[in-house]
Amino acid sequence: MAFSTDHKGGIGTIHAENPRQALYRLEMLIQMGAPQWSLSAVRHLIYFGLQAIVCVKRENGIRALQSIHKITSLEETGFCLEQLF
Repeated sequence: MAFSTDHKGGIGTIHAENPRQALYRLEMLIQMGAPQWSLSAVRHLIYFGLQAIVCVKRENGIRALQSIHKITSLEETGFCLEQLF
């Protein structure tokens, strides 16, 4: 993942209904590409690689900012999120 290679910034997209589903989908996609990695390793990779989750919605053909979240911590059961906007 380019996000964990010490590059200054990056951007990616993923289709999901909300930030939690986006993180879950990202977990699944990483595990499909690296099935030997544990769920804990995948979650730590995501936790240290992402600074923000920006959600965009489309209404009447126009995309608009819906919310911005950050991962505040990583618990055994998953990610803890804080909505910033």
